[in-house]
Amino acid sequence: MSKADYPYTGVAGQCAYDESKVTSFKNGGMVQERYVSNERLKELVSERPVSTGMVVTEHLRMYGSGILLEDNLRCSDVKKEINHQVTVVGYGRTDKKTVEGSWCDQYWVVMNSWGTNWGE
Repeated sequence: MSKADYPYTGVAGQCAYDESKVTSFKNGGMVQERYVSNERLKELVSERPVSTGMVVTEHLRMYGSGILLEDNLRCSDVKKEINHQVTVVGYGRTDKKTVEGSWCDQYWVVMNSWGTNWGE
C-alpha cells in the first residue's frame, strides 16, 4: 500500500492492510539469507526492498542528513549484536571528495521506522 493509504503512526495498533489498495508491490514470499555480501545485497536491492538487521549506535540514532561512515558508526564490529531492523531500498556512489575523511565511495539508502524527524 502507498504511504498515503497506510501512513506511519509510531504507535501500536491494528493492521490496516487493504489488498484492494496495493498498487506497486505485493510480497510473493520471502527468503532469508545470512551474512550477505555487499555485492549480493546490491543484486537483491535491484529487484526489491530488503529487510536488513543491523547494529544501531548513538550516531545512527542522532542521524539528520548526509552519509554516515563506518568509522563513526562501528556497526560492523563482530562483537556487537543486531538490535534494529531497517529496509534497504537503494544504493549509490559519491565522489570521495564530498565525504570528508571517507575511504569509501558507496552508500546504502535505507528506510527506517523512526518517523519523519529521523534522516532525510
